[in-house]
Amino acid sequence: QEHIRELKRHARATSALRDLHVFLQDIPELCHDNPQLCTTLTDWARLRASKAQRKLAKRLGQKRYQQSLSRWQDHIESRSFHKLAANLRTKDIQAATNRRLKQFNRKTAELLHTAPDEALHQLRKTLKRIRYLLELDARYSKPFRKELRQRQDLYGRFQDLHVQIELTRRFLADHPECDGVSLTGKLEQEKANTRRQILAMGGLNV
Repeated sequence: QEHIRELKRHARATSALRDLHVFLQDIPELCHDNPQLCTTLTDWARLRASKAQRKLAKRLGQKRYQQSLSRWQDHIESRSFHKLAANLRTKDIQAATNRRLKQFNRKTAELLHTAPDEALHQLRKTLKRIRYLLELDARYSKPFRKELRQRQDLYGRFQDLHVQIELTRRFLADHPECDGVSLTGKLEQEKANTRRQILAMGGLNV
């Protein structure tokens, strides 16, 4: 658990930069009808991405991060870890996968159209865990794996839109002279459409 918590901290440190890179890729399409807004928004996002890049690079160069990598390597190469991996059985993997699937289906069935974005974000993380478990077990069919990837993409797009709406609001707060009503409306509409798609899919059938 200690090693996992440490890894999660490292992953969170990349989030801001990753979100800005995705946003920068999407801006030309989002603002294709407003070149001036496209230029101003791109410059704003690039500046923040550059700051996030420097912050991440500084973190990765710190002694604490290097020590963390060494601890991970020592753990993975340790006798106790190898013993755990050697004792891992297919039925253990399947039991964990089925537990996650039931959890995902139950929470999906409880979703309402008014559910907060965080509820869908948590489901996205559950899908990730299911996907990782499937990598350890060849029992599941290719069509099921494909459906899982498609769902991950859809949930991931929803999360990207959630973040991009927040980034757009920050941009407009910094640039009140810019008219971002159409951009915000476009993102909100796509997010609403993606939410409807997610709700319409229901649970996962193995």
